[in-house]
Amino acid sequence: MQFLRHYTATLDCDLTDKEVLAYGRELASVNQEVAAEEDRQNSLKQELKARIAGLEARRTEVSAKVNRGKEVREVRIEVQADFKAGMATEIRTDTGEIYRERPLRDEEKQPGIPAVKEAP
Repeated sequence: MQFLRHYTATLDCDLTDKEVLAYGRELASVNQEVAAEEDRQNSLKQELKARIAGLEARRTEVSAKVNRGKEVREVRIEVQADFKAGMATEIRTDTGEIYRERPLRDEEKQPGIPAVKEAP
């Protein structure tokens, strides 16, 4: 027979003990990287889920305000006294509307006494 040429083919080859050991170490390292990446992704998923939950809660809150056309706010109230009638009229300072009318409290019944603490 006469030589014609060389070429390369991909064929099964038995691993040496040294190669098996090296691949075993590489496999252990890759397994650790996979576990670390899975942990990182799970943590990220939890963060993203929490963010979505927060956004959904805010969406529900804003949607309720839009649907009602109202929201609850702190409003300063002015109390005016009608000493003859023994009644107090509480007026919203933001709209000027009467919030409520009620009997004067004992501490409100004497004119000229310094202003009383604000009460609900």
